[in-house]
Amino acid sequence: MNQPGTSFGGELHKLHLFANVHVPAVADMYSDATELLNDTQAAAQNAFPHDDALDKASSEPHPEWEAMRQLLQRVLATNADNLLRVQEAVNNAVTAFTEQDEHAKRELDSIIKTGKGLDGRSYDNPSPPTEPDDVPREPVYPS
Repeated sequence: MNQPGTSFGGELHKLHLFANVHVPAVADMYSDATELLNDTQAAAQNAFPHDDALDKASSEPHPEWEAMRQLLQRVLATNADNLLRVQEAVNNAVTAFTEQDEHAKRELDSIIKTGKGLDGRSYDNPSPPTEPDDVPREPVYPS
C-alpha cells in the first residue's frame, strides 16, 4: 500500500512545472511584445505622421495609432503581470500542500532533484528558468 502523499508528488510536480517553466515562458512572450510595441513609439512619428492645423507635417504620431499602440501595449503588459501572479499563486498552493503532507513533499523534492519519484518512477523534469535570459522580464507599460 502506498504511503500517504505518494500519488500526489507527481501531480504536484506537474503544477511545479506549470508554474515555473510554462507560465514564465508565456509571460516572457507577452513582455517581449510590450518591448517591441514600446520601440515603435519613436518610429511611429515617421511612419504615421499627421498634419497639424497649418497643414504641415507634425512630428507627433497619428493620434489614432498612438491610442491603439498604448492600449495594446497596456493589455499585453497586464497579461504578463497576471501570468506572473498565476505563477505565484500556483507556487503558493504547492507549498501549502507540501507543508501539510510531508510524504508528498519528499516525493516532489525527489522528482525535482533526480527526475524520479520515491518509488523509482521517472518524470519529465525540465529545469525552471535560472539564467537572466530565461527569466521573464518585467513588461513595459506605455508612458
